[in-house]
Amino acid sequence: MAMKFAKATIVLICFVSAAYCNAQQFATFAPVSVGVSPPKQAPLSASYVPALPAYATQSGSKQHAYNEAMADVREANGGSNAAMDENHYYKSSAFTSLTQAYNAAFNDIKAMLDGKETLSVKRAYYELEAAYGNTYLSYKDFNDKIDESASFIKQWMAQHKLNTQNNEELNYAIQRFMGDTLTIINKKPDSQEPPVKVTHLPFKYDYTDFKGEQDYRNYFVTKCMATGYGQCNSMPIVYLCLAEALGAKAYLSFAPHHSLIKYADAKGYLHNYEPTSNYHITDRWYQDNLYIKAEAMKSGIYLHALNKKQIIANCMIDLAVGYMNKYGVADGQFMNDCLQTAKAAFGNSPDIYNNLTYSSLMAGLLEKTLRNDRAKGLEDTINNPQARYYFNELKKNEAHITALGYQEIPAQAYAQMMQSDSAKGRVQQANTISTKQNRNLFITTK
Repeated sequence: MAMKFAKATIVLICFVSAAYCNAQQFATFAPVSVGVSPPKQAPLSASYVPALPAYATQSGSKQHAYNEAMADVREANGGSNAAMDENHYYKSSAFTSLTQAYNAAFNDIKAMLDGKETLSVKRAYYELEAAYGNTYLSYKDFNDKIDESASFIKQWMAQHKLNTQNNEELNYAIQRFMGDTLTIINKKPDSQEPPVKVTHLPFKYDYTDFKGEQDYRNYFVTKCMATGYGQCNSMPIVYLCLAEALGAKAYLSFAPHHSLIKYADAKGYLHNYEPTSNYHITDRWYQDNLYIKAEAMKSGIYLHALNKKQIIANCMIDLAVGYMNKYGVADGQFMNDCLQTAKAAFGNSPDIYNNLTYSSLMAGLLEKTLRNDRAKGLEDTINNPQARYYFNELKKNEAHITALGYQEIPAQAYAQMMQSDSAKGRVQQANTISTKQNRNLFITTK
C-alpha cells in the first residue's frame, strides 16, 4: 500500500525569484529561502513508505557513536530485538549526555514561554543554535554585534533627524541598515581630532548551499551576523533582534516555505518588508505568486503577524527540527514536547510549521516501528497497535493541514526556482565570493 502524504516531508525550502515577479518594480527581487530548516538525513530504504522519507538515521561521527552505544545495550540485554535496543538506548545515560544541550535549550525557551523568564528573541535563537553546536559566534560576540548595530542605527537616526521613539521611523532605519550602505560621522566633543566616518555594509543573500545540505548552520542567525550573508530563515530574525534592541515593534510572518517581517505605520496599518531583498511587497503579491489559497488566508496560517511570544514558540519548533536533523526522531518524546509546548503558546492561532513537523514526526515513528517489526507493508499496521496509532495520527494531521488551506508550490514552478538559485550560487562561487567567512560589516575611516 503506497503512502500518499507527501506534504509531510518538512523540506521547507522556498524561493521567490525574479521569474515570478510580474511587475517591473520587482525585477530584482532576490530569492528567499528557508522558513523552517529541513532535516538533511538520507531516507531509509523502506518500500512500504515510499512517499515519506525517514528521518530516524544518524550520520558521520554520530552514526559511529550510535552504533557503539547500541552494541553496548544489546550486549547488556543479552541480544534483544531492534525495538528494545532503541528503547534502551534513548533512555540511556549515553544518549542523555549526547542530547544534554538540547534539553537545556528546551528548558530555557520553555521558561520564557511560561513567563518565568523574560521573552527574548535574541536569547531564544542563540539557545537554539547553541544546542545544535558550533555556532559562528559566542553569545558575548553575538550580543556585542547586536549592541554595536543598534548603537549605529541610533546615531544614524539622530544625524538624519529621525525620532527614535517613533516605531515607523525605527523600522525604516533598521531596513536601511540591513539593505543599504550607511555612514555616520563620529566626532568627539571638545576634541581637535578629525571626525571619524563609520560605514556599515548591507547584508546579502547567500546563494551558496542555500538548502543547508552541506552545512546545516547556513540557516543560523549567528552565521548571518558573523558573515553578513543569510536567507529568509536568518535575515528576518536578525531584523527582529535589532528591533528588540531598539525597542521597535516588528513581527514575524510566514508565506509558503518563507518568512518575512511585518511592521506598523503611524496609523497602525501593517506593511511587509523583505530583509532578503530590501523590498516592500503587498499581501496580494504573495497570494498571487506563492500559491496561497483563500482558505489559508482565512485560517491564518500565512501572512499573519506573530507576536513576540509566538515568535519564540516558533523557535521551539525550529529546535525540534534541528534535533531531528541531528539525531533523527529518536523515541519521539523530545520533538513532541517541543511541538506541544509551541502549540500551547500559539493558543487558538494555527501554526502550519508545527503541523508539518508533527506529520514528519509521526511518519518517522511509523517508519521505525514497521521496520523494527519487519513489516512488509502498511497493511501490517493492523497487527501493531503502536504503528496503527502513528498511522492514524498522521492521517488525522494531514487532513487538518489540508483543511487549513495548505498546498504545495507546483512542482514545475519549484523546479524552476531551484534551478535559478542554484545557478546564482555557482556564480557566487565562480566569483570567489565567500559567504561563510566571518567579516566585519563596519568600516572605519578618518
